[in-house]
Amino acid sequence: MVFNPQAIPEENFANMQEVLSTVSTLEVTHAVRDTNIEGVEIKKDEFMGIRNGKIVVSNLSLNTVLEELLEKNQSMKIQKLSHCT
Repeated sequence: MVFNPQAIPEENFANMQEVLSTVSTLEVTHAVRDTNIEGVEIKKDEFMGIRNGKIVVSNLSLNTVLEELLEKNQSMKIQKLSHCT
């Protein structure tokens, strides 16, 4: 965490802005109908894993969705880091 309670607000803001591009949002929800979104086949009642607003996995097993979502998130971070170096 980059927040420092001893720092002035401007310093905390600058530190947070610096790491903002490394933040990912992960969500899990369930499908209310069958559909296909950007190549991800989704069936009614399946759990959907969403990374930064994009559906990346769908499965009846919540554990499977959580595992795949975390794996995809980690691999995307590794790819992003390799492009930076």
